Amino acid sequence: MDIFSKLITAFISAIILSLILSYMNYTPLPQQQEGIGYWSFSGLLQVYLLYSLPVFLFGGVTFSMFVDFIYNKLSIANQIINYLLKLVCYATGGLVIMGVLVLPGNSIASLEPVPYLILGIISALLFLHVNIGTEKVLEKIVN
Repeated sequence: MDIFSKLITAFISAIILSLILSYMNYTPLPQQQEGIGYWSFSGLLQVYLLYSLPVFLFGGVTFSMFVDFIYNKLSIANQIINYLLKLVCYATGGLVIMGVLVLPGNSIASLEPVPYLILGIISALLFLHVNIGTEKVLEKIVN
């Protein structure tokens, strides 16, 4: 069931992130200027899903399973410390995954990849919190 919850988490996280990014980048009809091309909201949503879903499915699920494996070996009793450590691990994982995807095409000295790296951290933290919720919901359904 663990991989099943991770896959559900990846799909939900990709949809939430895509909705947020589409909302942020959509220009409403009254604000659109004549003669300039604009993306529709659904078009933006499809593009963001197309790019984010594979990253969540392959990078997010794999990294999350790795973190869970490590945490099962450590068995930290304090829930607050466990949560804080997972926050740090997932943020670092998001940074690493986006770094692998973005930095090969950019100079490390330039500031161009910084927004993408921040997006990686935010996406990883979104995945963590959706995963916590998904596991609680699935636990209630199964039991």
